[in-house]
Amino acid sequence: MINLRVIALAMITAENATLAVPAAIVDADGKPLLSWRVAILPYLDDGGRALFEEFHLDEPWDSDHNKKLIPRMPAVFAAARVPPDLGLTGVVVPAGPGMAFGDPDGIVHIGGEDGPPATAVRLRSLADGLSQTAFVIAIPGLEVPWTQPIDHTGDPAELFAALKQKGVRCVTVVAADGSVRVVPTGAKPEALRAYFSKAGQDVFDSRDLR
Repeated sequence: MINLRVIALAMITAENATLAVPAAIVDADGKPLLSWRVAILPYLDDGGRALFEEFHLDEPWDSDHNKKLIPRMPAVFAAARVPPDLGLTGVVVPAGPGMAFGDPDGIVHIGGEDGPPATAVRLRSLADGLSQTAFVIAIPGLEVPWTQPIDHTGDPAELFAALKQKGVRCVTVVAADGSVRVVPTGAKPEALRAYFSKAGQDVFDSRDLR
């Protein structure tokens, strides 16, 4: 839970620095190369910036050079019961239609005008309210390489139902204001869809996420 809060605060720090939260690092044609997890490294700590500078930011996550950095995943992204040197994480963002990262608001350059371009999300676009919009989620058992630009794009209600069937009792979700919720996988589907919507003008009772 603490790690997710640290990640969310790093994303908010990035938004303060660039006026938007970086999503995926992209090439000149807008093709995703590296994940938002790589993009926020400079905003995590000094060690994160040093690691960020080791990436070839104009190459994809699985290039010969960038693949060598996967085992050096920062501990903040580590998944429970998965050796960190595998470089796998369950920490993703909601990137489906209508979700916080589903419709990027433009491009920012990380670290200044000469920095690599990244698609970006502006917090002001989260019209449902920062505390009412799911921003980062830790999905147990569905880990991906931390540098790969891949996230959760499906129906959150279906995801939670599938996790419940696998015996997962709850999922940690961080809202765009940095607040943390431990959401049971049996939460009401309508409330989950409202929480994961960024501008649906839908209201949910927080008791339906307990």
